[in-house]
Amino acid sequence: MNFIQIYFVFMKINMYFCNVIKIDVMEEIKKQLPLKCPACNTSLNVERLYCEQCRTNISGSFALPLLAKLTDDEQSFILDFVRFSGRLKDMAKKMGISYPTVRNILDDLINKLNKEEL
Repeated sequence: MNFIQIYFVFMKINMYFCNVIKIDVMEEIKKQLPLKCPACNTSLNVERLYCEQCRTNISGSFALPLLAKLTDDEQSFILDFVRFSGRLKDMAKKMGISYPTVRNILDDLINKLNKEEL
């Protein structure tokens, strides 16, 4: 693969992940759930849950679910994986990248999830 081909593969991957984040005309950016402590960089836990319907509060120390610890792009990739019933060839076609590239993205996610075991 030459530099130009690598560049175009990179741009296609980048375009796929950029399409996941939607910014409206007012450039309002959605708030994202912080996963790491800004002071010491350790994983955060949820302390309080609130029901808007009945105003019930639940307090405690709750670990985030494993999938919630993934980036928005990684979560979108997993949702696409499920939507395509695990057919990487179809995902590659939708993303506009090669099958091996999609396989590499999946392998990276598998490795990350294995490191984050409960």
